[in-house]
Amino acid sequence: MIPPFEWEDRYVVFKRKDLGLLPPAELAHYELIFMELNNRLSLCGAPGRQMIVIEGDWPEYQPTCEALQARVLSESEANFLSGVRK
Repeated sequence: MIPPFEWEDRYVVFKRKDLGLLPPAELAHYELIFMELNNRLSLCGAPGRQMIVIEGDWPEYQPTCEALQARVLSESEANFLSGVRK
């Protein structure tokens, strides 16, 4: 049986505009933490990332979700079928 599609909680994303709501001193504190964390992860071998964030109220959000879901389910089905034939 092909496993059902499930969204994964893989990333932590903060919108810069939302971070701007913090008091300046607090924002500076978190910016230092973010930089230190990024540097530490890099030293530990974490790869650099390129990504696109699409907010839920954008018209592109739903079609993009559907396209990703279709691609993942298609790959899952192909993997499943190839496993059955072996």
